[in-house]
Amino acid sequence: MRPVNACIAGASVLLIPAISGKPWNPTLIGMSATAALAVMLIGAGGNVINDYYDVETDRINKPSRPLASGRVSRQSAFWEWLILSVSGVLLAGFQGRLCLGIAMVAVLALWVYSLKLKRTLLIGNAVVSLVAGMSFIYAGAAVEYLSMAWIPAVFAALFHFGREILKDIEDTEGDQAIGASTLPLVKGMAFSKGVATCVFFVLLVLTVVPYLTGRFGEKYLAIIIGLFFPIILFTLISLWRNSTKPNLHRLNNILKLAMIIGLFSIWVG
Repeated sequence: MRPVNACIAGASVLLIPAISGKPWNPTLIGMSATAALAVMLIGAGGNVINDYYDVETDRINKPSRPLASGRVSRQSAFWEWLILSVSGVLLAGFQGRLCLGIAMVAVLALWVYSLKLKRTLLIGNAVVSLVAGMSFIYAGAAVEYLSMAWIPAVFAALFHFGREILKDIEDTEGDQAIGASTLPLVKGMAFSKGVATCVFFVLLVLTVVPYLTGRFGEKYLAIIIGLFFPIILFTLISLWRNSTKPNLHRLNNILKLAMIIGLFSIWVG
């Protein structure tokens, strides 16, 4: 279920009510907690169904994973995905039609992504990135504060798009074995690194915009420039210097720290 990723997703949802300025009364706490749990369940389910369909490639790329190693059966994984996803959608149903619709679209998108789109050129990357951004829109809908939700939603979508390309570069060996059409396999390693670099540079430029427009304050800018920028730049420099599989795996884990810092900067800002 990737519990670390699930916790980051839950924290992402809690960011919106935290910056809304609304008083933390029992209603807001309840709606926020329900939204966070729903996103965590759906995200965890998405990871499970991803492993369900990726068992053959994971035997090459990530043989220690539960399904690839044989510690968990595919049938068990399917039922786990179904229970997690349905539970997340049911929770979303208590938060209004918009939340329910977003949750259902997210579950469907993650299923189609794992079934088919993950192995297509950039489409799969775009779908999973949009789903990541949707979690902020979902949070805004849950607590009736959509006016600021689009900013972290755009940041998250771009961040995950760049990170997805890095993951495709890391998984080239297994993807090639099953005939996938990912960006590194179609356009080559150097081109893929160039696209990832461009995506992250666009993200870096856009992160300054909320400060320039007066939406976020100086503390936000200080964290972005002092912490977020260096991590992204280090990742890109290391990507071009060392594209081995162990280093790419390390860089993808480092990017999780950047996600946390990004959330913190918005909350402070």
